[in-house]
This record gives sequence, structure tokens and C-alpha cells, in this order.
Amino acid sequence: MDEFIQKGIRPKQIGYFSFTKKAATEAATRAADKFGLDIENDLTNFRTLHSYAFRQVGMTKEKMMKTEDYKEFGQKCGIPIKTAKFSTDDGTFNSDNEYLTIINTAAVKRMDLLEYYDSRKNILDIERSTLFLLSEELKRFKKEKNLNDFNDLIETFITKDITPSFEVLFIDEAQDLSLLQWDMVRKIWTNAKKTYIAGDDDQAIFKWAGADVDHFIALKEEVDDIKTLDQSYRIPGGPIHELSQKIISKVQNRFPKDYKPRAEEGILKRYSDITQV
Repeated sequence: MDEFIQKGIRPKQIGYFSFTKKAATEAATRAADKFGLDIENDLTNFRTLHSYAFRQVGMTKEKMMKTEDYKEFGQKCGIPIKTAKFSTDDGTFNSDNEYLTIINTAAVKRMDLLEYYDSRKNILDIERSTLFLLSEELKRFKKEKNLNDFNDLIETFITKDITPSFEVLFIDEAQDLSLLQWDMVRKIWTNAKKTYIAGDDDQAIFKWAGADVDHFIALKEEVDDIKTLDQSYRIPGGPIHELSQKIISKVQNRFPKDYKPRAEEGILKRYSDITQV
């Protein structure tokens, strides 16, 4: 970003989109401090993808599905729902109702609901017909009340021509994006003159929420240049670094990488019982 601002590119012509609000906020804060910029006015395009979609489609908080709406939906359909909400930090969906979880996961994976159900061998307590009916009822419920969830926002963004052009585009934490989010990224990508995609497949921990790290790894076949950062500022040297490499090497589909740990040596201890800790 430093390089492009030095060339005279205005901050509003730079897009920085991340999986988590924390990463977007940190990037905006660093940029504001380094270049003397105002976060609210100059760095309005430093956001999570769902936040950007929210703004671009002209959404309001009043039209978003809340836990109370899901509870009302559950009461009307005769299913117990205590918690159901999308995280404003990373856009992931959390609910105590497995039917809602499956409906959401199929959406972010870009899969037909029943095909996703059939692909899962461990959904023993979920009835196929009930799942389909609840999905249809949820669509009707949201339409009647004019409500949306985060997935609806991204779907609307993808289908509408509301993507501004960027001189430079940064996509951060890309290993955690779902296929639905990747479709949004590619829509923004087509209107950017230069795009940087950053991520680490070894840190992909959101598969439970529909993240598709294989899509991220496959990008190596279509990007112009790949740079692997070779210095970690998190992993201590010695036994911790060595053990971590042994563990991660067991992952079959990953992007191979060599990196140097921190200079400080970490300590590795083994315990045979929790009471020893």
C-alpha cells in the first residue's frame, strides 16, 4: 500500500477486504497511522466482505435477520431455536438448531441443499424432508418480513452490477473464504487493475463454517506471481517449530512452504494427565 500511495493513488481507490473485522480494522489503523489518514473518510473500503456487501446493496440494520426473528420463525414452524445469529466479526453463522446450520452451510458452499445433505453421512438426527420444508419456509418468512441475512447480501452483490473499480485490491485471510465469498471476490477482482491475495492454508480453521481452502490453494494455477513469506513472527524456534512441521506435513493437500521461526527458542513439555498442568 505504501508503494501505491507513493505513486499518487488515492486511498479510496484501494480496496482491502478481509475475512474478519479484526484484520480489516488493524489494516486500516496501521494505514491511518503511517500515512496520516482518516479511517472514516479515507479508508472506507477497508472492510470485511459482508460489511462491504451491506454497504453496496444499501442495506439497513432493521432489515437484517436477528436472533429474535429466528426464534419467531422457530415458533411458527414448531422447532426450538434458542440461538441463531451471524457473527458481525467474520460473518459465520452460529445456531443451536442443526437444521439452520445445514441450510446456511449449503448456501456458503454453493451446493444444492439436498445434495449437501446426501453428501454428509453423519447427519443422523436430521430428516431430509423436514430440512427441505424448513428451508422453503425460511425463504418465505424472510420475504414476507423483508429481511436478509449475510448470505443474501453477498448473493445480491454478486447478481447486481454495483462493483466500483479499484486501482489496487487486497484480499486478506483468503484461506478462510467460502465459495460464496470467492464468487464475490472474483466479482470485485474483475474491476481491479491489480490484485493481491494473501493467506496461509496452514492456518485454515473455518472449514466447519464452509470455508474452502482447496479453492485458495488452486489459485496457484491462475495467478501471475506467488511469494511465500519465509519469516514467522509467531512460531518460536527449536522444538515447537520442529513439532509443528511434523504435524502439518501430514496434511495432504497443502501449499509446501519453508519458513524461519523466531530467534527465541520455545519450550515443549509433555503431560500424561491434566492434573500435571
